[in-house]
Amino acid sequence: MIHGNDREHSLQAAIDGPVQISVLIPTRERPEQLDACLQSVLASNHSSFEVIVIDQSPQPYMGIRDPRLRIHHSRVRGKSAALNAAIEHASGRLFAFTDDDCTVCPDWLTRGHELLEARPEVYLVYGALLAIPHDPSQWFVPTFSPERLEEVSGTARARLRGGAGANMFARRGLFERIGGFDDAIGPGAPFRSCEEYDIYYRALRAGVKVVRDPDNGVLHWGKRSYGDGSGLRLMRDYSYGEGAVLAKHIRSGDLMALWISLNILGEQARAIRSSLRQGSRIGIDRAASWLTGFGRGLTTPVDVSRRLFASKPV
Repeated sequence: MIHGNDREHSLQAAIDGPVQISVLIPTRERPEQLDACLQSVLASNHSSFEVIVIDQSPQPYMGIRDPRLRIHHSRVRGKSAALNAAIEHASGRLFAFTDDDCTVCPDWLTRGHELLEARPEVYLVYGALLAIPHDPSQWFVPTFSPERLEEVSGTARARLRGGAGANMFARRGLFERIGGFDDAIGPGAPFRSCEEYDIYYRALRAGVKVVRDPDNGVLHWGKRSYGDGSGLRLMRDYSYGEGAVLAKHIRSGDLMALWISLNILGEQARAIRSSLRQGSRIGIDRAASWLTGFGRGLTTPVDVSRRLFASKPV
């Protein structure tokens, strides 16, 4: 066990040498949750990492301090904008992404690093996102649980979202190849979710391989209540963002995005019929949100060369 000055020397040595992996975390007005997230990340058994936090809170975060931790205050809104800023500040050749309402295991970084080292053809990895114990009739907690370790490629596999942005690993080379996150997509942006789905789609379109890993999990504490409407609102946001992402790629001339959208519309028609039989509005609301996002995505200018929205939706 390392104590006192020995621990400080060890930590500083890790920073002074080449950093292998950069952990990128966006945050806004969640200081207590960010404390728990950072404590779990900083307890990692990985030997060479840094943590980059982009804080978009009105009042800068003044909590944990650690030589491996760098916090940058930003007045720019939006998760994708924060992640683009974090990439600019990062020095690692590999990136690990999590959210401020998540906690990770001590071997999370090590396992993600080892998987990418073992599979040089893979540029993007989605790990499992696990829910805290909760009553699913009262609370909605977004999760992702792949059935098996799976390597995927080709945009036909974008029919289903690749995974959760709260547990994602990538090579720096992925973003050098496809560009950064789309600032118009994700929490805090006009298109309110699915920034990780857009990255997944663009990665597959670029011809890189993606892995879904069920064994390297992150615990998600972000529960939303059905009682106050926030749970259903978040579900609608996911549908809205997904529709916008696919519309953007259709506007870029992508026939696969059109094929995927037509399949989703067919599934939504069946979900609406099921909701009507059960006297529920969930399927109807989610379909309406998807169509709204899709429509606004189709009417928003796109930079086709970069596959990014060129302006805010009209």
